Amino acid sequence: MAKSERQNSKPIKRIFISHATKDEFITSAFIDLILDTGLAIDIVKDVFCTSYDGTKIKTGTDWRESIRGALENASVVFLFISPYYKESEICQNEMGAAWVLNSNTVPFMIEPITYDTVGVLAEVKQIAKLFDDKALDEIKDKLVEELQLQTSSISSARWTAKKTEFLLKCKDYLSKPENKYPSPLSRSEMDKLIKEKGDLQATVMSQLEENEKMNQKMEALKKIKDKVEVSKVDAEFEGKGTFEEFESKALVVARLLQQNKGIINGIIFNDYFRKGLTIDWQSYGADIDDAVSLNQIDGEELSVNWENRLMKKIKQALDEFYSYMYQINDDEDFLEQFDTEYKCDFELNNLLFWRKVFFVSVYVN
Repeated sequence: MAKSERQNSKPIKRIFISHATKDEFITSAFIDLILDTGLAIDIVKDVFCTSYDGTKIKTGTDWRESIRGALENASVVFLFISPYYKESEICQNEMGAAWVLNSNTVPFMIEPITYDTVGVLAEVKQIAKLFDDKALDEIKDKLVEELQLQTSSISSARWTAKKTEFLLKCKDYLSKPENKYPSPLSRSEMDKLIKEKGDLQATVMSQLEENEKMNQKMEALKKIKDKVEVSKVDAEFEGKGTFEEFESKALVVARLLQQNKGIINGIIFNDYFRKGLTIDWQSYGADIDDAVSLNQIDGEELSVNWENRLMKKIKQALDEFYSYMYQINDDEDFLEQFDTEYKCDFELNNLLFWRKVFFVSVYVN
């Protein structure tokens, strides 16, 4: 049977919901209260949502083909754009594909996303807020029209009650400190941070070059000056020299890791330290596929191919850096300076250490 015939033989899901994994609570509430009980839509038959039981992609199915087919065939595509949605590469890919593959794409903002930070391929003033009474009524009217729902099966009283319940439930959930969204950045703010990061890296590189010249000078002085006097100078500057050497060695590792996407660094971190972490491969499928194609990652086990040229260099650099950290672990002056500078534990198997010391993105979920 041809591929197109196989796809056509599958039931068509008329509603596609694009959302971030961390927004599962809001998505589930929308499906339960708005689509199911509010509009009497058959969830299993008509809804495609990767985080909702009964609508998920089946195990063993090519998830990319499943998403593509669902986007192409859906009568309505809803984009739930939150700060987490903006951070997810797979959500950004779904958004772009939705605009290309489906003319009936409906984006909704979830606060604190604003018109300045939504960043979608559409006229932003046409985008409504999800937690808005009027917007939900418009969703109802659109689904009744597109799915040709029987209005006789939709009770006005029930719709109003479920709509209100949805709004209250989501607002109560987001009012709790542990569920609050991070503040999104506008394009201008992001550009400013990127520039500042570049300026800082340039300054660090310049300082490291100066340090290298100073080290060379000191080595030359040791050869021509009285060794006792040179030892006194070394002792006076020992703490500073140790910290500079530490940052220089850290930069070697950082340059190698910066060649990878965040999820690949997460897999390297997990594999190198045998952490046994659960990797969210579905959210970073494209990046993982790229690494697999370069023979850097085993796609089945999500483990590192340490025989790969880049991965071998990374392992060697980590081994050497790990050994050096062990040597200076008892240097109290250095550790005090490290705590002041980085504010994290002096442990290589700590994810926060990687992000602050190596200054790289490291994702596992």
